[in-house]
Amino acid sequence: GSHSVVFVDGLPTLQDQSAGEISHQPWPSEALVLPLEPAGASGEDCLRLRWSIDADAQLRLEVKDLRSGQAWSHASLGAVR
Repeated sequence: GSHSVVFVDGLPTLQDQSAGEISHQPWPSEALVLPLEPAGASGEDCLRLRWSIDADAQLRLEVKDLRSGQAWSHASLGAVR
């Protein structure tokens, strides 16, 4: 069978998932928009995303535009627990 990550008492936990069953929780914060100038073309690699979780359980994101070389980071997208 397959597995999924679900939150139990605020902590991510791996659980068995039966065939066809889909379980997820929506991210509790606003959607993050990553503008592309110029817009990307289908099949073109435009961004490199690096996700990490810091010691305070905050989800962090580093973004690099592969075409311009511009990089930026988001200090915290929210807690993962």
